[in-house]
Amino acid sequence: MNTQAAFDAARIINDWVKAYDIRVLNVAGPRASEDPLIYQATADILESAYYLGLVQLPGKEAADTSANLPETVDQAVTILIKQLRLKDKSAIAHLQKDQLESLLQALNIYLSDEFALGRGNDLLMTSCTRYLGEELAGEPEPAMAIITELWKQLSKTHRLRLVK
Repeated sequence: MNTQAAFDAARIINDWVKAYDIRVLNVAGPRASEDPLIYQATADILESAYYLGLVQLPGKEAADTSANLPETVDQAVTILIKQLRLKDKSAIAHLQKDQLESLLQALNIYLSDEFALGRGNDLLMTSCTRYLGEELAGEPEPAMAIITELWKQLSKTHRLRLVK
């Protein structure tokens, strides 16, 4: 039996989907009656793979110097908005607030790596902590501050509206 961390599996699936330009994915395997936890585990991994695909992840060299690191939640959001494609901005804008946790699962490691969040970027960490205290009391992850603000900004500018 080959075991893989859920995030690693999501990243592998996302890379495979991009490499082969997969448009429709049919998932088959054991039925829930044979393994009651399989449906949710599979859905969680595929959802993470989907959210990973929303962000065009730049190469590591983009954040190798501290001069490129954002110092505030707003600066981090501005960088992410520049990286996202229009359809991805719209997809994030149309998420419900309770779906942001899935986006956090997909982007937490990316934000930590690219923005040195929790790994030496004390100014951004302070900004996230302040944001969490004011806006999201009780949210455990500093990255949730960036994701929530990204969602708020995109919700204002990238929701499709019916015009009569």
